[in-house]
This record gives sequence, structure tokens and C-alpha cells, in this order.
Amino acid sequence: MLHMKSYQFATALVTTFLVVYTVLIYLQGDLRLLSTMFIVSPFVVVWLVYNVIKNAPYDGPERTEEIPDDELSGWKGY
Repeated sequence: MLHMKSYQFATALVTTFLVVYTVLIYLQGDLRLLSTMFIVSPFVVVWLVYNVIKNAPYDGPERTEEIPDDELSGWKGY
């Protein structure tokens, strides 16, 4: 069996789910199934985002300097 990391598995599963949903719409699939998939889809995507943020490695530089309050609020001073 393939060894996939959890965020890779989540990405593959959600991508497959959304492709199947799109194909079923195109093929005019059962309305109850499409409705259920439509209602479930935001939760599936949120689960994917949570899983990627929690488990995917980040190799970029960390920001160590202090962030000014005006930068956080978006205030430009003019």
C-alpha cells in the first residue's frame, strides 16, 4: 500500500470528491446525491485546509521582528 502523509491523502480525497461532484453535475446525476454533496462540500474543504495547515511542512523563513500595530490593522496613516 502507498504510504501517504495525512495532508497528501486529504488533498487527494477532497480533489476526487470535487471532481466527482463536477462530473455528476455535468451528467445530470441524482438531485438528492448532488444536494448532499453540495451541503457537505464546505465542511470537506475546511477539513482539507485544517489538515494542510496542521500537517504540511513549512520550509520558509520565520518572521522574527516585531510587527507594528498599524501594519496589523491595515492603517496607512493617510
